[in-house]
Amino acid sequence: MALRIAVITDIHYGFDTGAKKGAQAPKLVEEFIDAAHQFGADYIFNLGDKVSSQNPIVDEQFKKSLRAQFKRAACPVIEIDGNHDVRFQAAQSPSTQLITHGYHIIQWNPYLNRYTREGVIVDDSDIQWLRNELASAQKPVVLLSHIPFGGPESVRKKWKNAHSQELYYPSYFKDSHELRGIIESSGKVMFCLSGHRHLNHHKENNGVHYLIHQSLVEVVEGDKPAGAYSMIEIDGQEVRIHGYGLKQPRLRILNPAAINNNASSPPAALRP
Repeated sequence: MALRIAVITDIHYGFDTGAKKGAQAPKLVEEFIDAAHQFGADYIFNLGDKVSSQNPIVDEQFKKSLRAQFKRAACPVIEIDGNHDVRFQAAQSPSTQLITHGYHIIQWNPYLNRYTREGVIVDDSDIQWLRNELASAQKPVVLLSHIPFGGPESVRKKWKNAHSQELYYPSYFKDSHELRGIIESSGKVMFCLSGHRHLNHHKENNGVHYLIHQSLVEVVEGDKPAGAYSMIEIDGQEVRIHGYGLKQPRLRILNPAAINNNASSPPAALRP
């Protein structure tokens, strides 16, 4: 039986700021929940940045409103933390995992509040947790992380970094290369799903597909938010990704290496 997943990210619920149309998020979330129900989703994946951080009180009010909306969903909602979600928190939500429909879903929540211009500095304990989880996985893995493991920066972020000495929140992990090595050498990861960058990107490396998902509320045309979300089917030998919203890829079909090897061993090119 296919696993059906509805994906949304970078909702930035509540108010407009910059190119993020957060005031339109409530309406767009309602449309997403209806679409997930029509799709027959088994799970909703929310990849983080539920709000645009302002202060602890306002942030919690908007998070509470978003949680209330998601209670209408007809399936469980799996969430990971974004940097805006934990800006005023001392710790992340714990990383965890779920085994369902013959697949292993990893929700990786590394500490996100330590960073430099070189990237987010991940705690050794978070890296070791990921390493251990992949080592013990017996099913093909879907890895969720708010921050991507590679890929391009947005045009806006590049411009900011080039024209300002201010320390903006990074687009990537400082140890991205090491993390990709852990992921790819496991031979168990079908694909990684991330948000954060407010763009769409897909790259395959050593059998692993890295997907960056567009924000729900990022302006992409005139003054209109993308309204971006995806419906994913993992079925047999392939992964089908149906995109919705402005300027979204309508259909991508992936054939990950790990979906065919039962997560039993790393790719031959990566074995010692």
